[in-house]
Amino acid sequence: GLGQQKYLCEGACGIGLGYSCQDLLTWTVAVDKASIQGSFYSAGESSLAKIVRNISLTIRQLTKISSDVLVSLSEFKVPGLEDDIRMTSALILKSDEGEEDDVWGVTALVLGLGMSVSALSRAGSYDAMCNIKDLLTSWVEQADSTPIESTSGCQIANMMLATGACLALPCVLSFCRRVEKIHDNELNGFLFCYEDLISKLQLQKNSNIFHPNMLLASCVGAGSLLAFILDEGLISLDVQRIKNLLCLYKEIYTSPYPHLVHFGAFLGVESSYVNVPLLSNSTFAEDLLVLVQDMFLVVQDSSDSQLQAYASWAIAFLCHHLWLNEAKNEIASFMPMDQSFSKDSTILKLSSWLMQLDRSTNPSHINTVAAVLRCLSSAPRLPQLDWGTGSRISLTSYPQDSSYEKGILLKECLVFSLAHANKFDQLLSLLDELTSLFRFRTLDLITQSCLLFHLIDLMRIFSSSRIHLLFEDISEFLSSPISSFQNYNARQKRFLQFSFWKGLSKCFIDASLDASEYLSGIERCMEILFALLPAQPPSAFSKQELIPCLVWNESVLCLGKARRAWLLNLLQTSAVDLVPRGEQFGITLKKMLAISKLVKLGFLPMTELAKLKSCMLNTQSQGLWELFVEVMVVLQTAEGSMKRQWLVDVLEISCVTKYPSTALQFLGLLSGCFCKCMPLLILDPQHVLVDLPVTLSSLFSNTKWRLAADVAVSYLWKLTVRIYNWAKTLKNDFEQPGLGIDPSEVVMSKLLVQVLLDSCCNLKEFLPLKNQLLLANMVV
Repeated sequence: GLGQQKYLCEGACGIGLGYSCQDLLTWTVAVDKASIQGSFYSAGESSLAKIVRNISLTIRQLTKISSDVLVSLSEFKVPGLEDDIRMTSALILKSDEGEEDDVWGVTALVLGLGMSVSALSRAGSYDAMCNIKDLLTSWVEQADSTPIESTSGCQIANMMLATGACLALPCVLSFCRRVEKIHDNELNGFLFCYEDLISKLQLQKNSNIFHPNMLLASCVGAGSLLAFILDEGLISLDVQRIKNLLCLYKEIYTSPYPHLVHFGAFLGVESSYVNVPLLSNSTFAEDLLVLVQDMFLVVQDSSDSQLQAYASWAIAFLCHHLWLNEAKNEIASFMPMDQSFSKDSTILKLSSWLMQLDRSTNPSHINTVAAVLRCLSSAPRLPQLDWGTGSRISLTSYPQDSSYEKGILLKECLVFSLAHANKFDQLLSLLDELTSLFRFRTLDLITQSCLLFHLIDLMRIFSSSRIHLLFEDISEFLSSPISSFQNYNARQKRFLQFSFWKGLSKCFIDASLDASEYLSGIERCMEILFALLPAQPPSAFSKQELIPCLVWNESVLCLGKARRAWLLNLLQTSAVDLVPRGEQFGITLKKMLAISKLVKLGFLPMTELAKLKSCMLNTQSQGLWELFVEVMVVLQTAEGSMKRQWLVDVLEISCVTKYPSTALQFLGLLSGCFCKCMPLLILDPQHVLVDLPVTLSSLFSNTKWRLAADVAVSYLWKLTVRIYNWAKTLKNDFEQPGLGIDPSEVVMSKLLVQVLLDSCCNLKEFLPLKNQLLLANMVV
């Protein structure tokens, strides 16, 4: 009737929305490559939130079920995205009194909700994804305890929800397992729940319309879950349990149930039969042969056309899967003859041992598995085996408490996959999955850093479009405020940054790959990484600061290989940015430190360092000492004329800067490092200023430096007069410092006057007689 049509329409809309969720965020990213956080991506996330809310609200309205989890999903919002939570969907329709609820309308809505988990993961909404898994699980468990013969409204609603949950749960479990939100051992419990439910339903002979629907759904769901477990090779299953399940299927399709139930049993058999673990296991040979023969007999001899059609469909599905397996074998047979391995081949023995490893009943030592993977990584070729499943198991099957050893295994497993991904599609698919944004952010720190470290290997095996997407995903991971990267502590972030700098650096030196096509993506990642660097490189002698120091060193090596024009644009500085002690000060200081290190390593010319003079000497000295030291290290290797020019320029700038103490500190460091007294000096900001009269006069006693003495001392005298007159005009309240000197310099006034007068006295031989007389009359 019209009521059933309405529910089927609502269910069809729900399952359609579920399908649309699966690629909702994928196509939006492709549309807006310039900014993955752009309006298109936000629109996709907003649409996802509305779909989840609408489906959840519709389920609540149709079933009248009270569930805290369902209520929270009805109010779901994507983290970090402002969204109007009010309902605007036309799906919410009021149920007419007396209309019979249609079980498949509700089932389709539950399926649609289950299909949204992949998009929820891409959006980072792991709580919502796990809530859906828990909700479906609870509905299946409730079905196991609900009397089928009951006709109360609440129990009928529970049975309708359980029917949809039985069909949707295997897909949800598969995805949650893939992003490591459930443990492998939990799957055994889910399979037992299905088997128990089928046994209960099979024993009950009831005319209730919900009974055959639930039996159909539980048969299909159990077969799908068993297929997933066997395909992935995740856990060891009890042989008798599988046989019991197959026996239940046989009992169901040979009993006088509605044909739709028979079809469910056929599908359960088909989905579990075609898996390689069952096909290759002689234990199940007799059971499987009987089941398949039964289906053929129904197709050939059944007088019931509907049942015959259902059996034909099941056989068609079976033939399709078998044909795919035969096609794979046929492709493998066309491989060159040197792909064959003798029985005593070491590679074949190691490969067979690794693939037949049963970690649940006889776990091998984790270091042994890692050693085998390391050997196979160096092999020029491998046997044609299911390497994708083997790699997935190695990545996830060991306990979390052995973190160091597990890290070794993870690294070897990824290196193995990278080494052979161009020969095995399963390995390529695994790497493609692990590096996608929604999956990458669920990985542990070690796996993430290993993938970033081996970026060049990923670029060799991925297509051009996939590489561009890879850089976009990594940029999003590092820069998004809602990314899991933000949950790491400072040490973990530095470790990940170091691996990425290393990986990017290799992209510039590998001659086998033309990185020019991907420069925009590489440079975008370098910009983000540079922004994450600390404002100052820490001391290399501190154990606590070792990793940040390594990150700084690796970043300079990588930046030095970049395009010169792009690099200079990234490191462009301004004196204006240094004056205020805000965030911009740290950014500008970091750029100047980077320039000095790049010049020291020969990546930039000395002229780029000279451009920093005005910038660094026209700001407060606080926080600049590390920069002064870095610049001085570079100047130590410069030729004599350049050193003398720096000395003169610093004195010239000190005559006009608002912060003369800054210029004098650097002057003290410069003269102290270049004079013969250097081994006796203590180089810190206070001492180099106090020692300036001694170090400057010692410097000019050298015949090479006397060439610049006249010009340098003339600027020194000009600065002395400036500071002396400024000090005389200062009042006790320091309200009018005058002479273009910043008020913050007042506290240094007496020391500056004393240091300059003493310096001029030591160098008075370079002063005209007139200035010597003026100097004699100057008193502090």
